[in-house]
Amino acid sequence: MAIHFYILFVYLLIAFYMDVRYSKIPNWLTISGVVVGLLYHVATGLIGGLLFSLLGIVISLFVLILLYLFKALSAGDVKLFAGIGAISGMEFSLYGILYSVIVAGLIGLILIIIFKVNPLKILVYQIYNKVLIILKKEAKYTRERFLELKVKQFPFMYAVIPGILITLYYF
Repeated sequence: MAIHFYILFVYLLIAFYMDVRYSKIPNWLTISGVVVGLLYHVATGLIGGLLFSLLGIVISLFVLILLYLFKALSAGDVKLFAGIGAISGMEFSLYGILYSVIVAGLIGLILIIIFKVNPLKILVYQIYNKVLIILKKEAKYTRERFLELKVKQFPFMYAVIPGILITLYYF
């Protein structure tokens, strides 16, 4: 496996943590991903490496800006894929986007089924309580309040990580 995939792995781990913990992918991270990707590919491939990285950035941004305009993604997710494109190139990034969107659709479908079907929602609440008991934490929601919850969004990183892993597998 090429070194830039290890760089991508570290980049995605940090992005996953930030997105799940703070619901935000910071600019310092996305800019760092772009800069590191550009520097790495320029150092290893000179002008060809620069073009490889720039093409990954531009195409990733172009594709995801369309999803951003339809409010399907946040700006941080768009910039995240600019970094992925800079590190791994256009082709890898496009496949990563494709698989991530497919995984996000499946996650969304599962959440709709769970939060629309009351018996499943009750089962999820019971699992939630068991996990809290194991972790020795206090419940944030009462049963009634939990049953009223509606999922509107989830961190896109939940879909990006499996999407990138699928891309790595098939790439």
